[in-house]
Amino acid sequence: MSRVSGLRLAELLADRLQAAFPVHFSAEAIDGRVRIAAQSPPSDAESHVASLLDGHEDPNEGLMTACLNALGLAQDFVSETLTEPWPPDRTDAGLRGSYTAPYASVDGDVVRIGFRDRERAVLELPGIRLADLLEPD
Repeated sequence: MSRVSGLRLAELLADRLQAAFPVHFSAEAIDGRVRIAAQSPPSDAESHVASLLDGHEDPNEGLMTACLNALGLAQDFVSETLTEPWPPDRTDAGLRGSYTAPYASVDGDVVRIGFRDRERAVLELPGIRLADLLEPD
């Protein structure tokens, strides 16, 4: 059985976060980590995605843990830097200044990631195909 590549997961998460971030924020993958950075004030934080995949009986649990860690770190970092919630909840149900929890779920052959919940996502990032994460046997 093939296993999930932490390097590839970090790359795909960084790509999706980069596309969703506000101006002056960036995400990049470095050796199985997702590095989040702000230009002003200059600062950064990292999620050690690859190391979070191990130690789970269910491989999907490790995958969801790694995704949730990266999304949560990104949300905390951007929100603290902007001093307002990110991503903003502009739905009728969203309370001004409220945070929306990240979610990650394996749906068939795709990992679904975003903020709030799948049915009422405030921000849904493009899914990640499990086939794109597997290391060759």
